[in-house]
Amino acid sequence: MYEPHPLQVEFHGLSEPNALFYGGRGSGKSICLRMEAHARALTYPGMTYAILRRTFPQLRQSHLVSLPREMKLLGGEWNTTEKVARYPNGSLGFFRHCNDESDVLDLLSAEFGAMYFDELSTFDWDMFMKLSASARVSKNSSMPYAVVR
Repeated sequence: MYEPHPLQVEFHGLSEPNALFYGGRGSGKSICLRMEAHARALTYPGMTYAILRRTFPQLRQSHLVSLPREMKLLGGEWNTTEKVARYPNGSLGFFRHCNDESDVLDLLSAEFGAMYFDELSTFDWDMFMKLSASARVSKNSSMPYAVVR
């Protein structure tokens, strides 16, 4: 399903809770984030994560087209209507866009073990700060810390 190139391997090996993956178009940033999210979801039962893009067309082109096949291969389910990946161990992945303030407000009360900002440079600083506050884990979580990437 995925053969990471050396920079992606390095990214997957990071232990820091906050990391940026920088690269030009076609460098594999989006798939790397998605595969990192799949790996964490399968490692930590019951984990929730969010992958965020600024617009819905960007989200559809970079992530949503691949999810039905990937979730089938991973033994999970993809809900096209809700844009939610459901893993066999109870983990959930939410795929959202944040075009404006109302989209950000819809996510503020949520709790995610990991948040992946795909093309972070397209998000306003205030959006990023508000959303990143939703990256948190409860004390009884199997995850050691929340992740913002």
